Amino acid sequence: MKISDATQSDLFIGLSILDTTPLGGVDDGIFFDKVDGATAIRFQSYKDTVQTSVAVTTVMDTSYHIYEFWVDNVALKIYAYIDGALVAPITAAYNIDEAMGFNFQFLAGVAAAKTCTLDWRRIIAIGGRDGET
Repeated sequence: MKISDATQSDLFIGLSILDTTPLGGVDDGIFFDKVDGATAIRFQSYKDTVQTSVAVTTVMDTSYHIYEFWVDNVALKIYAYIDGALVAPITAAYNIDEAMGFNFQFLAGVAAAKTCTLDWRRIIAIGGRDGET
């Protein structure tokens, strides 16, 4: 994925419970986001509205990057990677007990056109179903 402007845009990409405006906040989710006026990508988890957030990198305007994470639902930990490098282990206990799906939102922070190119996405679940281990 890449975005055309590092500062004047908002981005949400990851998993969350059904929500049509995820940038406004979600009750349960695991995702990367960026807010208008900032250049840092954050990795966040929300569990029953309790937030854990880690700033992980600075956005680069025209480069593609791979954002990925995996959840160890036995150890209750989350690991985030950017371009194959571990950037944010979240060690606060997180147990997936809600059905979540892919959610994506991109907003321009100014009237000028901004673009976000999502080249591909992949979601793999191993073991369990709907949060069961």
